Amino acid sequence: MYNLLISIAVGAVLFVVTGLIGGSWLAGAIPALLGLGIVYFLLARRSGQQLQAIMERAMAEFQSLEGHAQPRTQREANQLMALQKEKIKAGRAIMEEGFKLSRWQFLVDQQIHAQLGAIEYMQQNYDTARGHLEKAWSRQWQAQAMLACMDFRDRDIDAALTRMKATEGPGGSDALFWGIHAWIAYKGGQREEALAVLSRGLEKHEGSAALKGMKKALANKKPVRMDAFAPGWYQFFPEDMPQAKEAAANARKHGQAPNQRRGGYSFPHPRR
Repeated sequence: MYNLLISIAVGAVLFVVTGLIGGSWLAGAIPALLGLGIVYFLLARRSGQQLQAIMERAMAEFQSLEGHAQPRTQREANQLMALQKEKIKAGRAIMEEGFKLSRWQFLVDQQIHAQLGAIEYMQQNYDTARGHLEKAWSRQWQAQAMLACMDFRDRDIDAALTRMKATEGPGGSDALFWGIHAWIAYKGGQREEALAVLSRGLEKHEGSAALKGMKKALANKKPVRMDAFAPGWYQFFPEDMPQAKEAAANARKHGQAPNQRRGGYSFPHPRR
């Protein structure tokens, strides 16, 4: 907001000064518009660079978790979990520093909410994630797809499909978007709708082996596997990650309930 106001002020000054020098208000119009545009571009770029620096600092906290050896004892596992919580908390706090930039530039807060929502989503903290993701920019398809996946887990298939269809514009450039859209329709018992979604997706991504394979399986009423969309798939369905499945299997093996968050999905077989 401040960036725009400063740019308008510069443009107004140029309009008056050049208008007086040129002897007419028309003479001040072009310099004013050019000045407004240049100043706004420079200020917006500065805000973007500041936000990028904040995000890079936050990412450094998350990336510091990579490369740790697998824990061999329960004590090591507890220590690693404590470290993960500490780093995630630190990274989240750094990201929140970016909210101060929202007074200067449009859409900054929407970008930050999208990132914070994604962090909570990957931890399967779906209630907290939804609060952030609903404040993200409506044209940021990853955030909208995560919201649709949460609708899907809550068994509100109509809401999930409506959200995905409304996001086809910005999301259509990624084959993964169409895979998620079709999967929600298929698992919601709407196989024909899923096939229609895949047809639209293949119009934009005719070379996508993942979309072709999914459509072939659906058309022949064969089991549908989403491995071809990995690893991007796990961003939206973290419970499908091999590590998560292995942990759940180990828990069942030892007679323990799997550590699942609210909203784990389980649907009956789709209608034929």
